[in-house]
Amino acid sequence: GTPVMRMSFAVPEVRRHLIDVMREVITRYRPDGIEIIYFRGLPLILWEDAFCEQFQERFHADAKQVPEDDPRLFDLRCELLTSFMAEIRAMLDETQKSQNRTKRYALSASVVQTRDDNRRHGIDVERWVKDGLVDQIGIFPWAFHASRRPVDWEWFSLITKGTDVKLYPVMIGWKQNSAPRSLGQALEHYAKGASGILVWDPNPVGFYSPEGGYSAAHSGSYFRPREIY
Repeated sequence: GTPVMRMSFAVPEVRRHLIDVMREVITRYRPDGIEIIYFRGLPLILWEDAFCEQFQERFHADAKQVPEDDPRLFDLRCELLTSFMAEIRAMLDETQKSQNRTKRYALSASVVQTRDDNRRHGIDVERWVKDGLVDQIGIFPWAFHASRRPVDWEWFSLITKGTDVKLYPVMIGWKQNSAPRSLGQALEHYAKGASGILVWDPNPVGFYSPEGGYSAAHSGSYFRPREIY
């Protein structure tokens, strides 16, 4: 009964609306693909009516009365989001065919750092890889509503081994306070098997200090160019 600022992926009309937006983008602009940034929208599914009704139908239990870590909650969330990813993949393939396009539209998913963190929110990365739904995976090292554990590179490498799925760790722009630090971090990622690097939140000069946090006094410099190394 608590309102939240979220759309529910348990509602088919929500998924359909988002897919319609994606279809419009690839039809009009024909990019290389679509990226779903899951780590910014957590939590993705909670205890909204649409979810609770499906939980009751599937497990004959009240989703609001079971423990928050009941694996059945995670299973249903994973099933719903996997359906969403499959719907996106089908739309991309259909659009590719209608355009007589030979190159497959890539589907990327940016997720959080461990198996358990992803599963809790319905992000079944391993299933998406097995089912051929994704082409690229972005790995975000830190997100709200996720643990503070380090990136589980061993798990990501294991589930993508022998596939064409590429791994792209996310480097947070405002944490990169020097060129040597950024380059060193990138080299560490490549040594662990990264195919490339994603950069999130480039740092506006003076707006954020890795040592001191946000600075409202310098927010006026937000649009000033910064030196590029």
